[in-house]
Amino acid sequence: PLVLSEAVQGSIGRLPCNVTPPIPDDKVILVIWYKDGYTTPIYSFDVRKSKFEKGAHWVDEKSFGGRAFFQAAAQPASLTIDSAKSSDSGMYRCRVDFHKSPTRNARVQLRVISKYLQKISLKKCFCLFFC
Repeated sequence: PLVLSEAVQGSIGRLPCNVTPPIPDDKVILVIWYKDGYTTPIYSFDVRKSKFEKGAHWVDEKSFGGRAFFQAAAQPASLTIDSAKSSDSGMYRCRVDFHKSPTRNARVQLRVISKYLQKISLKKCFCLFFC
């Protein structure tokens, strides 16, 4: 299923990813993030040689320039993007590899909204023209 996420330009963008193993006593070994339009991963969290709490983080500096961090312990786990830019908008894919369970893929659509055009409810829009 597609998850929709929004961030105001300059704020933190959050891309949630379910890393809970479907099989009891299983564990995550690798989380990889991709963005449409890129041929290689943009972020990875590797726990093949360490405990989950001490996973190795790697980020494509060209994509985020140090603005991204995977919050593995958050509920749900999320790739956070500091100072979100309009160029961060797009479709992302989170791939989670487990020790025993099949690989899980999830899609997240991030929309970065101009800070001057923040969310306005339909009711407010209606009232602007008809009230």
